[in-house]
Amino acid sequence: MVTQFNMLVEIWNKISRFLCQESFLSPLKVNNVWDPTNGPRLLSKNDEKLLRWKIRLSRLFYGRVTDEFWINNVHKLGRSTVIKRGDANTLTEALTMDYIARHTSIPVPRVHDVLKLPDERIWIMMDYIESDSLDDVWLSLTEQERLNCMKQLHGYVNQLRALPPPDPDRVQAVNGAHLHDFRMHGKYGPYDSITAFHEAWGHSYIPTAYPEYKEDFDKIAGKSWRIIFAHGDLGPHNILWRDGQIVAIIDWENGGWLPEYWDYTRAWESTYGKKVGEDWWNMLQEFWTRYPDELEVERDLDNVLERY
Repeated sequence: MVTQFNMLVEIWNKISRFLCQESFLSPLKVNNVWDPTNGPRLLSKNDEKLLRWKIRLSRLFYGRVTDEFWINNVHKLGRSTVIKRGDANTLTEALTMDYIARHTSIPVPRVHDVLKLPDERIWIMMDYIESDSLDDVWLSLTEQERLNCMKQLHGYVNQLRALPPPDPDRVQAVNGAHLHDFRMHGKYGPYDSITAFHEAWGHSYIPTAYPEYKEDFDKIAGKSWRIIFAHGDLGPHNILWRDGQIVAIIDWENGGWLPEYWDYTRAWESTYGKKVGEDWWNMLQEFWTRYPDELEVERDLDNVLERY
């Protein structure tokens, strides 16, 4: 009886592992590289159901992508692929990763396919990269390893900043569409100028409504900035680390053509209050161009926006 049970378990394991292979069933197979000119691939209701079953089986046999309980939109799909579930903005993230892969040497997950569900949501199929989040290992790195990491990151940030914008004045996503920021309840923009961008973020309203912040806003009034490409959330939680190297920068959903100070100020936001925050931020100062006045304004904005 026990032998028969063990045989059935082994058969079930083999069948399930086969079902979790990336090559299982052509409608959902992983392409080599997604071609953005083709747009997202439309899924039928039946294909969506099948894909959801594959995600469940993959979770059973290959585990979760991360143990962080709040990250519930990224799932393994076999051994070497993950699928990221999202809304229409996720298409912009896929386009951004494709653009970065084509125009820089920054390591990003390879996008295999972009799927459009019957309810208009977008899911991205991309490489699963076996590694650690830098957020988890930073404090265990030696001083030299941390310096090497910052040098690598500095080189990648410089590549982003050197990309020529399609319009030197316009604040926009990689495809000219809206940008994404949770503080603006998701979507915002695009804008024809940095001035219009600042207006949307309350640069005229906040100093009047909250006089305690007026001095900070006055310091940047009249300044001018270049438009550069920014990641938008470039903290250690979005950097993957393995064997002394940055092997991927992930989560490009907030990326786009933005004022040159944006990645600096958002890097502070992404590490504030976290276990690696102070050490990471202090070392970052040695490598990145600093924007202290703009950072104070961003802190003021956070204080106001978090009230709503």
